[in-house]
Order: sequence, then structure tokens, then C-alpha cells
Amino acid sequence: MDWDAFCYKFGVHCFDEGQVKTLIALKRAAEQIPDEILCNMPPLRIFTPVRSDCGVTLMVEATGQVFSPAQPLTLMYISPLMEMYAHGEIEFTIAHEFAHVALKHMWSLNAAREMGTFKDATYGDAPSEIEADKLAESWGFTKPS
Repeated sequence: MDWDAFCYKFGVHCFDEGQVKTLIALKRAAEQIPDEILCNMPPLRIFTPVRSDCGVTLMVEATGQVFSPAQPLTLMYISPLMEMYAHGEIEFTIAHEFAHVALKHMWSLNAAREMGTFKDATYGDAPSEIEADKLAESWGFTKPS
């Protein structure tokens, strides 16, 4: 998908000069994830906060997409701490998160609260994590060892 179309569709914003690796990884995702996958994703916004912000409040605009209780907006949070990792790991993580959206593996905040923390020692072995890894790999992203 063209970078401008990707930014428009997913509301990519909040980059600062210190998030170069994250920006490169998102551009690679736009190029490598098949257009038919990206075009058919549910309403999604990518949020990459600036490291110097202690907090931020944003209005999410629809940009032509229809939002309803039947199809809520999904928010993909990319931590500014990702910049500390190698390019390949950042690229794979972003592709992995897109795979979760494509596979409809999305958590609601209420479900996460009810379950308490859902990341434990066996988290990486969960079927949804393995499935997301495989889909990201099928798009040409290499899982870090």
C-alpha cells in the first residue's frame, strides 16, 4: 500500500525525530503486507506516542470509515521504547500486531481487565500468538530468535 494511503487509512501520527526505526518499520509493513489484507482490516488507528509526552488526549477521526458498536475502532499502540530494539525486531513486532488485527485476535479493555494480566510465562505459546507469528512470517518478516 502506498505510504500516504497507509497513513490516511490507519491514522498514523505522533512521530518525533527519535522514532526513526518505528517509522521505517511501519513503512515496510505498508509495502510488504498484502494490500488485500490492509484494505480489509477493521477500523484501526496506530498510536505511537512521543517519548517526552507524559500523557496525551487525541480525537480519533473516522476518515471515511463507519464506526458502530458492531464494529468498534481498534487502537494499535506502539511503544516509543521499541526504538531501543533492532530494526528486524521492530519490523516483526509491527507485522505481528497487524497479523493479530487481520486474524481478529483483538482484546477489549473490559476483557483484559476481567482477566487481569494476560501476559504470563506461557504467553508466547498461546495459539493466537503462534498464528500471528506465522502470518507475519508469510508476509516476509523474520521472527527474531
